[in-house]
Formats: sequence, C-alpha cells, structure tokens
Amino acid sequence: MRIQHPRLHDVAGVMSDLRECRRRTPHSEQGCASLFADTQSGKSTAVKHYIETKVLDDVIAAGELKGDGLNRVKAATLQKRVLHVTLTDKATPKSLACDILDVLGAKYSAGSSTPLLMRQAYVLLKGCRTELLVVDEIQHLSLTALRQGTRASSSNQFETSATNTLKLMMIRGLVPILFVGKTEARHHLFNDEQLAARCVNEINYGRLRLEIASEYKFSKTTSARSD
Repeated sequence: MRIQHPRLHDVAGVMSDLRECRRRTPHSEQGCASLFADTQSGKSTAVKHYIETKVLDDVIAAGELKGDGLNRVKAATLQKRVLHVTLTDKATPKSLACDILDVLGAKYSAGSSTPLLMRQAYVLLKGCRTELLVVDEIQHLSLTALRQGTRASSSNQFETSATNTLKLMMIRGLVPILFVGKTEARHHLFNDEQLAARCVNEINYGRLRLEIASEYKFSKTTSARSD
C-alpha cells in the first residue's frame, strides 16, 4: 500500500526529465539531480515506486517484458532502464563499480583492478541502454570525503576519487545521475563545485504543509493502491 502525494510525483517528474535528456542527447554530457531528506522519509520508496510503475510500463510498451501476471516488485530488480544502486559503506571507486555490477547482475572478479571493473560497468550500462543511474545512500561518499578527502583551502571543497568517478560518468555522457541520501550529505557532496554545477534540480522532499492548499487538498483526497 502506497499513498500518492505531491512529493512522489515531483520525484517521478525529475527522473523522467533526466531520462528524456539522455534519450535526446545520447552523445553529450549528462546532468544530475538530488533527493536529500531525513531518514525514513520515503526517499528510496519514491524511487522504487517510479521504477515499479512508470519504468515498467515503458519496458512493457517496448515489448521487453510481458505485462500479464507480472510481479512488478520482482520485475523492478530485473529491468536495467533505471538502475537503483545502493552504495556500500565508506564507498570507493572500486566498491562503486562492484555495486553497479551487482545490480546489473554481472559476474566479475573481486580481485580485478578498479579500472577494469569500471570499464566492465561502462560497457554493460551502454549495452543495457540504461537511461538513469540512481545512487542511493550517498552519505557513504560524504563519510569517505571527511576521512580521506582533501580540502582545497581556497574553496573549502571536498573531493574524493569516488565523486570524481561519478562526475566522469556524466562528463563522458554515459548516464545522468540522481543522488539520494540524508540531508546532511548534501553539503559535502555539493561542496564539489563541478558536481554542484551539473545539478539541474534539487527535489524538495520536505513534509507536506497544511498551509499550502494544493498539498493539503491532494493529501486529503487522493490516495491509491499501487500493486
């Protein structure tokens, strides 16, 4: 059971926009968006809901899956159009590559070098025609920055090899990225000026407000069951 609300639709709209940009400019640099909110606010659920509804509808329409009797929760983990990756704690470029490969269902050797694993991830993302990469638990990158990053004295900027890897994916036009994480992670992620400049939308996922008529009316009158 999921309750429809404006924030859920905001997330869906931004994810669809990023995918559309990828389709229209497949050989150009890609941008990113962010979804930061408190723990247990439903960030990951919003992403899963979008995949289980809009993305699977697109995949079915394209003839890649049959809609009859489809278990959407299971099918969401099988499709590769929108890849939802949850970062390992204390993320590094190598763990990032492994996290991506795990969601892609790829076989790889944990003893392989980081460049080899990233190259494998690149090839598979292109081959699967992935339109959007969702990087969840992004605070695991900010923790790495605090422990291992270097602070540029002129800009108070944190940089890590993991964030640089993600930037390079966008610069090379591989895939746009939606960053998802706790509110406190935003500061550390977007202290990287190049990464901040690529952010085309910061999704407001705050609590619904009774003083906003549209939000009050929506939450009061529209709820729906999502299978």
